[in-house]
Amino acid sequence: LQRLIAADPASLEAQSHLALLDVREGNAAAWSTLQSLSEVEGAGFFEHYNLATVLQERGDLAGAEAALLRAEHSQPDNPFVLTELGMVALGRAQPAAAVKHLKKAAELMPNEWVPQQLYARALMLSGLPGQAIAVLNQALELHKTVGPLYEDLFKLCMTAGNVGGAERAAIAL
Repeated sequence: LQRLIAADPASLEAQSHLALLDVREGNAAAWSTLQSLSEVEGAGFFEHYNLATVLQERGDLAGAEAALLRAEHSQPDNPFVLTELGMVALGRAQPAAAVKHLKKAAELMPNEWVPQQLYARALMLSGLPGQAIAVLNQALELHKTVGPLYEDLFKLCMTAGNVGGAERAAIAL
């Protein structure tokens, strides 16, 4: 990254990636750099997304959401942003917002299991256990060896009173 910045000192994206790495190494000055890069006119997707990542890690879910919405403005329907927005909504106890973001993320990335798992959790928190179980069963059709999906399916089935489904999930684990 430093070579890229040396070749193109004006690259906000490269500066943002470097600042993200520096923040994670404990460089306090890099934090203000990361914030400033997201505020620069012409800041793009990664300047906002990298800031959101750090804000989310620090527990500032409102700040993370704001930065993610700016990233989404740069790249509408980016499934990674939608997944992160869903995670932030879950963290803020906003299951309806989480359902909206995670449903779209799961549709855009049908071969990825994490958005589907989170979508199912959001559905369950929204009081829709049947839909949540259906989402997990669909995810398991593609991801038969992913243990966390079976664990969530087991929990959902037990919560919904579906003992047979819970037994099948437990056996598959």
